Amino acid sequence: WCGYCQVAARDVSAISADYSEHDLLYVTLLIENTLGEPASVADCENWASLFGIISSPVLAGSRELIDTAGENGISLSGWPTFLFLTDDMVIETIVRGYSVDAIDQGIQTITTE
Repeated sequence: WCGYCQVAARDVSAISADYSEHDLLYVTLLIENTLGEPASVADCENWASLFGIISSPVLAGSRELIDTAGENGISLSGWPTFLFLTDDMVIETIVRGYSVDAIDQGIQTITTE
């Protein structure tokens, strides 16, 4: 897995704790494993264990979920990508790459009333 994905994984618990009053749900979607194959349940368990992710779900996916145009799937053009969804499951913001400031801003867009 890429370095930025690993940094983000290490920060999951801290980010979730920082925004706990907002009932934020941080979900990790693994598109592939370290061999470039579709992620499996075992890969998700390994990811969660490796990075100490206890209270946030880690789900398995594959490249079949990706549609760079975003019309029939996830608009994904690089790793990691963060989607910020409203309570109505509408994508409010997309952050490509990892930056603590960008993640904080993305969370602010869905937690500000």
